[in-house]
Amino acid sequence: MLKKIIVFFVLCLAGNLFSSGFSFSQGFNAVTTPDGVNLVAVGNAGQLYRSGSGGASWVSVPNGALDMNDVTSLGDDVWIAADNGTVYKTLKTGSTVNTYNVGSSVDLLSIDFIDANTGYVSGKSGAIFKSINGGVNWVSVNSGIDAVDLNAIDFVNGNNGRVVGNFGIIYVTADGGSSWTAEISGTARNLTGIKYFGSTIFVTGEYGTLLSKSGGSWDSINTRTNSDIRGVSGTAGNDVHVCGGGGFIRNNKSGSSNFFNFEINPMMANLVDIFYYDANNGWAVSSLNNIIIYTTNGGANWNMPVGATLTRTWTQKLSAGGGIGNNLCQHPTDRNSMFLAMGSTVYVSRNKGETWTNIASISGGGSAHSFYVSPLDTNVWVCAITSSPDRVTKTTNYGATWTTSIGINFSNYGQPLEMDQNNPSVYYFAPDADGFYKSTNEGSSFTKISTTINGGVGGTAFRSPCDIIVMWDSSDVIFVGDGVTGSGQAQIFKSTDGGVVWNLMHTVASSETPSLCNTLFDKSLFYSTEWGGSNIYRSTNYGTNWSVSHSTGFSGWASGFCLEDPTVIYTGNYGSSSALSTNAGANWLIGASGMANAGAGVIVPERGVILSHQTSNLYKMNFIYSYTPVVEQIDVEALSIGDQGTVFYPTVTIIPSGTVRNNNGATGATFTVTRKITPGNYSSTKTISNLGPTLSTAVNFDPWTFNAGTAYTIKDSVYILNDGNTSNDIKTGSLTPFIGTFAVAMQQDFSSGTFPPSGWTRNGGTTQYWKRDATVTGYGTGGGSSFFDFWSANTSTPYQYLTSPAFTAITTSGVLEYDYAYAPYSSGTDSITIEYSTNGGTNYNTLVRLYGNAEATGDYAMNTRGVSGNEYIPAVNEWMTKQWTLPQGTDRVRFRAKSGFGNNFYLDNINIQSGVAYTQLNLILAPEAMYNGSTLSMSDTIRAYLRNTSSPYNIADSSTVLLNGKDLTAAAIYQNITSGNYYIQIIHRNVLESWSESGGHSISQGNTSVYDFTTAQSKTFGSNSVLINTKYCLYSGDVNRDGIIDIGDQTDIDNDASNFTTGYVPTDLNGDGVVDLADAVYTDNNAANFISAVTP
Repeated sequence: MLKKIIVFFVLCLAGNLFSSGFSFSQGFNAVTTPDGVNLVAVGNAGQLYRSGSGGASWVSVPNGALDMNDVTSLGDDVWIAADNGTVYKTLKTGSTVNTYNVGSSVDLLSIDFIDANTGYVSGKSGAIFKSINGGVNWVSVNSGIDAVDLNAIDFVNGNNGRVVGNFGIIYVTADGGSSWTAEISGTARNLTGIKYFGSTIFVTGEYGTLLSKSGGSWDSINTRTNSDIRGVSGTAGNDVHVCGGGGFIRNNKSGSSNFFNFEINPMMANLVDIFYYDANNGWAVSSLNNIIIYTTNGGANWNMPVGATLTRTWTQKLSAGGGIGNNLCQHPTDRNSMFLAMGSTVYVSRNKGETWTNIASISGGGSAHSFYVSPLDTNVWVCAITSSPDRVTKTTNYGATWTTSIGINFSNYGQPLEMDQNNPSVYYFAPDADGFYKSTNEGSSFTKISTTINGGVGGTAFRSPCDIIVMWDSSDVIFVGDGVTGSGQAQIFKSTDGGVVWNLMHTVASSETPSLCNTLFDKSLFYSTEWGGSNIYRSTNYGTNWSVSHSTGFSGWASGFCLEDPTVIYTGNYGSSSALSTNAGANWLIGASGMANAGAGVIVPERGVILSHQTSNLYKMNFIYSYTPVVEQIDVEALSIGDQGTVFYPTVTIIPSGTVRNNNGATGATFTVTRKITPGNYSSTKTISNLGPTLSTAVNFDPWTFNAGTAYTIKDSVYILNDGNTSNDIKTGSLTPFIGTFAVAMQQDFSSGTFPPSGWTRNGGTTQYWKRDATVTGYGTGGGSSFFDFWSANTSTPYQYLTSPAFTAITTSGVLEYDYAYAPYSSGTDSITIEYSTNGGTNYNTLVRLYGNAEATGDYAMNTRGVSGNEYIPAVNEWMTKQWTLPQGTDRVRFRAKSGFGNNFYLDNINIQSGVAYTQLNLILAPEAMYNGSTLSMSDTIRAYLRNTSSPYNIADSSTVLLNGKDLTAAAIYQNITSGNYYIQIIHRNVLESWSESGGHSISQGNTSVYDFTTAQSKTFGSNSVLINTKYCLYSGDVNRDGIIDIGDQTDIDNDASNFTTGYVPTDLNGDGVVDLADAVYTDNNAANFISAVTP
């Protein structure tokens, strides 16, 4: 059953729920056409599409790098409002795009022209500009306007217009923009769009805001959605279309004043703009993909461009067990937040199901079957959960404590508890072999209210109800799906008097009715699933009569209407399948890959968000749109991920770097590159602006903190719209970072005129093809390079070697790094094999074999550019850098060349480094006075000594480190430690000296380990710690650092408290910046208990 969400607009308005500006990515922001055939759509980062076929097909014409926020057209002209004060002007057919500026760098958000000469733009910070020469020149006309973002502007004629913006702002002008007057909109929501239809005006906004005006004041239309409404278009006041949310399109045709006519369309992602050219032809765009949908029949149905596809998959978002019933629940006022009870654990997601956090446990254990967060008070949760007997339990403090309301066994599989969404103080409960219970006090107590069950096989009792729903806007009308799994036939009952008298409405073909659903947009419409049959039942007359809608081919389970659009319906399976309709049940999409386990519950808060919780784990549906317009050849490449293999860094936080390249030989490219590192959730995206043709550039990503000794996978992904070659978009590699330092073992830049350089040798054959080029150097810096002359060496040339001098053997791990350049010939495969020795060159082993030819790609390819038909001499921008890990003991390397009669390989700036590893110890601890039960009041400095485990317990190493107040962790780094067992001694400005558990802690040099003082009292030497909530904390109060908490410490605190001392001082035990009684309490208590240091 779909949880029904009550949207309390008054409560929503009380919060700080505004967002300024409307910046998206990937897709489009606006679309227009002056003739219904030639269209222009614009988006961020210069994305511009044109169509000459009414939207059936599109051509991509990238236009710079600015975000283009709106577009309008008239006659043959098209105008575009963009960031940085930019207005573009072009023609409706393919032509040059001319750039103009309003004389300001303000971002422009909306544009409107009333004739070929007169136009207006509005933008951020109250900007309004006017042009009287077709957009070439602009003047500011914002007299009377506050500095608020103005998101949309529209004029009905040369004098009269309005502009709308954030915080419910509406301004009106009657003199062509010379002056503006504020109007009372009646809302504080951000307003997103405005459209005149003669004397009638419509305004759209966030959180379901839709206003109309036909003279007099603004009227608010009850849209019954909390989704944003972003676009408005149409041909007349009684033919208005709006779009928004996760892809809905609604209209007010046929007198639907609440815009309850929903247009069937294929977009399962946000829609941000809609444009109707006439009563039949319209287009709508999403900011999340490049699919521009279109209709030719006034919205009766919408289509994607020819060749566009939609793929649906599931992605696991939460790993948890114990799921049954339907325990998904949307936050009543925060549309992005979802709650889920799995087993007896409650989770919350603050980002529409992307990530989840464990926030509470339901006391007494069991498996939750129904779960609700009260719209009246979100601290109040009510849950039906298994027990002995099963029970309904309630919390009034956000899950901290629970009280049982009623204990009666209920369905093994269903959801026996329901909240009346029309009156959320009322709950209903239907246990096994019993009647119908009601609570009028938010689930605190229940009273049996049913007297008659007509038609039921259980007489005056239901058998085993699997679902309950209350009809929208009709609290007296309630339905129960009753049936015993695997026994007889399920029945659907209806009550019209609030649950007292029940009548049988329908007998199901199978034994169980797992789920019923109803929509607030049409309370006459219901769907119901069955188990173990595959029928889906439908009622269109308020649940009085039911018939088979369709058969899915699998046993049914959960069901739900989309909360913002009733044309989207989902039904689940007590398995991993599903059925989805996006056209009001006319057709169904069966199945989607990626989901496992048996189904339990579902919620569809918007068209593009479907969450399914299974008996194990929670999944979210992905909607992947694919469309390839006709484009120029655009190609960017992730060229190098930088450091690979074993690398030593001085700190655990570094700036990762890589290299990207624009392979387009004609024009520059603006694109993004994303670095992801796993394990962990590191992701950093950078924008590369206007990188010139065939040029590469280094990229520095956001700081990253690693765990020493962990093997990581590095993945760089470049993205540019309409990339013509996606095969080179991703570069991966592995990195094992250590804390430590590199000592240079050997360097060679071939700047000396002597070749081979001193200590180097070359051998193999009579004619030597390892050579030096004094005119070419790596990346154009230095005084020469070496190269192997594959151009001259033929395939019969024996192996030839360039061998380094001996160097100090690698102690832990080392790195070989070098710059190189290579262009393949049209035929032949050349190879370079790098070998290493651990015995001064007596024997060699293969480190890596590299190859070069016309098709070579990947980590082992020598190619740095395409095929060259001439003898290759690299340009400055054709160099790359490689790194390879050298094994411990390496003391010599050599490069072995084997010719395939290809082209030259250049080698420069060889650098061999030997690593010396530091050791990381992650300490988890909490000073007693600073710990609030979950975090510390502040982050603070500690000093952590490592001491030998035998007397006199000498100091082996020490680290001064910041104790993180959020996670109680301090990452201590030791430079001089060797592997072994050590005592850990903690010193803090006012915490009693504390040592780790008896016997010490095992530490492996160069690797990361963890020591947690908080998990057990024995983790502190002598069990010298105190339990606070679930954490063992170190004693606070040894202000004078003498190893005992006594009157000396009390005196220091009392004196500072008397002097009103504040700031970072030892006597401020609890870290609140003030020395007072709250600090003295800890010292007094510990002194009274004779607390002192306990050491080996």
